[in-house]
Amino acid sequence: MQRQDTQQLDLEATAVDLALQRFRNYIVGAPSIEIITDHKTLCPIFNKYRQGSVRTDRIKLRHQDINYRVIYQKGKLNQSDYLSRHGKPFEL
Repeated sequence: MQRQDTQQLDLEATAVDLALQRFRNYIVGAPSIEIITDHKTLCPIFNKYRQGSVRTDRIKLRHQDINYRVIYQKGKLNQSDYLSRHGKPFEL
């Protein structure tokens, strides 16, 4: 079970990595940005309270020049997850 938890954590961390790479031109030099996630265990790892896996450490090193903070928000309240929870039924 530990391996599945680590894999899910690495997938969520990869999503943060891809978002930071995609918007890098806009956020480098910004005072501070907030990354909202529905994965609670990412917060202490990316906010430097706890050490994660080697992969998450590499992601943190890759983006150490960006001032960001990871914030937890429940999946039901997260607006980006709205369509996956409230999709319209498909009709032919």
